[in-house]
Amino acid sequence: MSAGRGSEVWFEMLEILKEHKEKHGHFTIQADNDKNIRLRRWVFRQRHVHRINSLSKERKEALDAIGFPFLDERYEWNTRFKHVRDCVGNVSADVNPFQEGVLPDELLGFVKEQVRSWSSLSSSQRQKLKGLGVYFYEMLSQQDKEAEDESTAKRLGFDEGIARIMLALNGSAISPETVREVFQSDPLLDDWIQTFRQKWQKASLSPKRLQVLLRMCVDLETETEEKWEEMFGLWKSTSVMSKPEEKKINQWKSLQRRMLYIDQMKASRHELLRAEKFEFEQDAAKFHEMAQLFEAVRQQENEKKSRNPLLTSWIYEQRVRNMVGKLTDVEKTRLESIEFPFQTEKRENVLEDLAETKTKEVDPKWMKKFETVKAFKSRYGHTKVPQKWGEDPVLFSWVFRQRKKMRAGTLSPLKRELLEDIGFADEDNYFETTWDEQLEKLASFKLKFGHTRVPQNYTSLGRWVHEQVGRTRGGSGLGRAEKR
Repeated sequence: MSAGRGSEVWFEMLEILKEHKEKHGHFTIQADNDKNIRLRRWVFRQRHVHRINSLSKERKEALDAIGFPFLDERYEWNTRFKHVRDCVGNVSADVNPFQEGVLPDELLGFVKEQVRSWSSLSSSQRQKLKGLGVYFYEMLSQQDKEAEDESTAKRLGFDEGIARIMLALNGSAISPETVREVFQSDPLLDDWIQTFRQKWQKASLSPKRLQVLLRMCVDLETETEEKWEEMFGLWKSTSVMSKPEEKKINQWKSLQRRMLYIDQMKASRHELLRAEKFEFEQDAAKFHEMAQLFEAVRQQENEKKSRNPLLTSWIYEQRVRNMVGKLTDVEKTRLESIEFPFQTEKRENVLEDLAETKTKEVDPKWMKKFETVKAFKSRYGHTKVPQKWGEDPVLFSWVFRQRKKMRAGTLSPLKRELLEDIGFADEDNYFETTWDEQLEKLASFKLKFGHTRVPQNYTSLGRWVHEQVGRTRGGSGLGRAEKR
């Protein structure tokens, strides 16, 4: 690119930055689209060039004129944090790096200040600090620990729970007994399954997730004997019921039918209900009556707004019956004719495939690392594992290899789906931060040695430079912003 064209592009970027400042009132750029990613990198470049005294007088004055802050507080914070992280990484794992005399006083003071101001830190900063390991975590107050633990527990989603079960089984056969033992030994998983049992009871658990839980031999029973007998007695009662009682009984009856459909109804309960002539199957007339009601609601485009609890329960029962193969051909034909939605529209997690194959396609060692990354994501909100992470120093290398295989297309489809499903950072997102960090290291290397021929075994910078050269020669290419 000629000098004239380079200057022209620079001032084009300056105008974009001015527009951003006028619109938002600040110079913080979120990397939420290609334009902003390019602008963010350009801003980073200006600060870097200014720090090494290479920014021309004309450009500095132009940036000063719009009030551009060359000193980025976040950059200063990140710089100090990286110094702490690097020092902690050089300390033996059995030594508390935050005790007096281990870290330099300045860095230890920085760490203590973060602990004192924990609640005022950004979520990103808290996530980075927690990555320093258990010794840092122990420095937090009990109140801050409880808040972090509660936040972590809330983030244990469906896929994380399934993966956690499979990891705990560690190759053991999946059976009701072994899965029950897992729940008994893991309080977090026990809380997790209660959430989905409640969804099942309230007819809000999606059929696909239900299918996964059944494949995992998870017991979905939610009623104690005392509660069941109370509802059974209320159902048998011949007295006039209030509307709330009638609603509860209808929901209970639906649950009994569904428990029978999935073969999890206790034999003693089944016998009691049969003796009282409980209707486990709706007759044809009732089925067609409900189908007509559904069709009418569907045509009015207000299925989701319908407050008819009987219709809601009936819809869910048909989905469950279809899943377990209980629908007759006549019933299925009728439902298809009214475009009945057998599945919910919400996207389901690919871990159902993992549950179905029972980890045959994924070796236990890979699955263990995958679970560690999922736990990291649950705690910190991202999968960008730092180098020499205190809790698992080699996890960074594993993550790096998975990203490399994803870009090369050599990762198995199942592994790729699993990683993508947890929001595993793709190439663009990953390079959004690390690419610029490595660029700054490369600039410092050039200042020190006078060239950019970095040996491949020269820290992470060598591997990064080698990868950029490979991308260029291999045809995958660098983005326009990266070619700068």
